[in-house]
Formats: sequence, structure tokens, C-alpha cells
Amino acid sequence: DNFELTLVYQPKFDLFDASIIGVEALVRWPHPDRGLLGPDQFLQLVRDHGLMRPINELVLEQALGQVAIWRDLGFRVPVAVNIFAPSLADFGLPDRIQRALRARDLPCEILTVEITEDLLLDNREVAATAIDQLRASGVRVAIDDFGSGYSALSYLRDLHIDELKLDKGFVTTITADRRAGAIVRAVIDLARELGLSTVAEGVES
Repeated sequence: DNFELTLVYQPKFDLFDASIIGVEALVRWPHPDRGLLGPDQFLQLVRDHGLMRPINELVLEQALGQVAIWRDLGFRVPVAVNIFAPSLADFGLPDRIQRALRARDLPCEILTVEITEDLLLDNREVAATAIDQLRASGVRVAIDDFGSGYSALSYLRDLHIDELKLDKGFVTTITADRRAGAIVRAVIDLARELGLSTVAEGVES
């Protein structure tokens, strides 16, 4: 009964003019004894109790509700949400997302759904179908944490996405590691050639 989640919002900056061009909704659990917990600290609990779908819907509802409030205040900002990967095999998800957007009179392009790599590894065909459904509804799709785990260039060839998020493990080392810098430059150039936008995670300086 005390499993109450909240969202915090990380801004996404344009490095050319430092303007805020979007936010990412990050789910947190304010635990009464252990403090503020990130998903890695409670995701297994969510899975064990079969709570993936309600958690996804809670995150989506809270994020879009906040965007609608900001919009009414004159601050029009897109939001990205990370949908727990197994839920993307639920082909009813695009319809639920559409209903949530319509209920708040929000345009589809205001939402980006971020997909983590574990779904891509588990079933490329399911991932491709889910991505195509989401994009057909007008929602943007991003691959999250690209460069971590077993990222493959074939993702970029086979999956129709809008955005590539570079894993912070590469980004945070580019000033000290020449090889990491070369890889990041190559991925950014490739994304540009493919017409994708690129987001760098972990920019701290």
C-alpha cells in the first residue's frame, strides 16, 4: 500500500544555445526508510509482482499530466518516457498512449518513448512491430543507452527510430579517452546521415 512512485524531470539542452528543448521523466520511489530509490533498486520487485503495465501507465499519466500543466502555463516542452521493455510486446500500448494524449489535448509529437536494449536483444521482430505502431501514431521513438551492452549497428539499419541516446559510459570519458571520443563522433555522424537526432547522456561539464 505504501508503494508510491513519483517522477523527476531531467532537462535536455541544446548544446548550441543552451536552450531547454525537452525533458526526460525519471521514475523514483521515495522509500520511507531507504530514501529516494531509482528504478534499478526496485525494478525486480515490480517484475516479481507483475506490476509492469500499471507502472508504465502511472509513469505515462504523470508525465503527460505534468506536460499539460506546463503547456497551460505557456511552457511547451516535449517529454521522453522510458517504457519498461517487456511492455512493448503489448500491442495495445499505442492505443493507450493515444488515449492519454487525447485526454489532455496534447499533440503526439510531444511524446518520445525510449526503448532499452533488452527488448531489442530478446526479439527484434517484436521490437520493430512495436516501434512502427508507435511511430504510425505520431509518437517519437528513441533507443536508450546506445553503446552499452551489445548495441549493434544493425539496430540503426533495421529499426525505424527518431532518436539515438548515447550511453553516458561513452560520453563521460570523451575528454580523457581519445578512442571514446572517436566512437562518439562516428556515432553522431552516422545518426546525422540517417536523419536521427542524438542525445548525449551524462554531460556534466
